[in-house]
Amino acid sequence: MSNEAFFLDANIWRWTKLDCGDKVPPPRAGASMCQLDERTVILFGGATPGSGGLVGLNDLWILQIDPNKGKGTWTCLMEHGSSDANVRVKPPGRNAATLSLVDTLSLPKSCGIGRDEKAYLLQGGWDPFRVTFNDMFVLKVKSC
Repeated sequence: MSNEAFFLDANIWRWTKLDCGDKVPPPRAGASMCQLDERTVILFGGATPGSGGLVGLNDLWILQIDPNKGKGTWTCLMEHGSSDANVRVKPPGRNAATLSLVDTLSLPKSCGIGRDEKAYLLQGGWDPFRVTFNDMFVLKVKSC
């Protein structure tokens, strides 16, 4: 398991290991990741070793990338297991789920997603050796 981050320059097909400093997510396997914009990705969950085996995580991070300097900056938006008064529903910890950007312009207005927001669909996955999930959650993201 790792918490290293790499950037692939698809113009020249070269990988660069990012220097992300000390504030990084814990090592994990099977996390879900999706692009937010040209230099930012969202990371959700994965599995990490625990005292009783693997533990499914439900933390949420963003990684902002500066490919010119080979640097990355992680920001934790939601800690594992934490509750937040602004969060009505938080997915249970999981790994091996999919995280996909949804075309918000094709969604009906009744979904409650504004045209200035992005929406990501988290689907499935499993809490290792305990539960397999057949559920879906929507993460709405507004530009800051």
